Amino acid sequence: MTTDMTQNRKLTWNRVGALTLAVLILCVLAGLWMMGRRVFLAPPMAASTPYFYMAVGSLPALITFLVGAWARPTGNRIMLLALPIFGSVIFVFYLALIGPGFYTDIQCQVVSSSGLVRHLDCGCRIETSSDKGTTKCSADQLAPLPLIWLVEEKRGVP
Repeated sequence: MTTDMTQNRKLTWNRVGALTLAVLILCVLAGLWMMGRRVFLAPPMAASTPYFYMAVGSLPALITFLVGAWARPTGNRIMLLALPIFGSVIFVFYLALIGPGFYTDIQCQVVSSSGLVRHLDCGCRIETSSDKGTTKCSADQLAPLPLIWLVEEKRGVP
């Protein structure tokens, strides 16, 4: 009776794969939510924002898989073939959804500061296939974090 209970609780490759895909989907949703809230890395790291979003979308799932694989799961290893395929498809859709929202450059100056929140006046440069342009935008930054939240965009060149 005890061997049946320990055998049922044994970690399998299918469970590791399912858990990894679940974490990947949750991380992708978190990345989409952050992009919807217009969260970017603060200057001078603003150009690295796409890499930040790639890390948000993939690193927790990769860590989950490595921890699961370290636990030496049992069973059929077919999930090792299916996991990269499904994970890649999900990740490519994620990149396609967030890709158009990135600015190529963000230059900011502090306008006012109240406690931990700094209000910034920024120039946000976007490059599309048709043109290059700069829009005036403002942002809020929580002082200890290297992230800014773009709160408004106004059309026009500064």
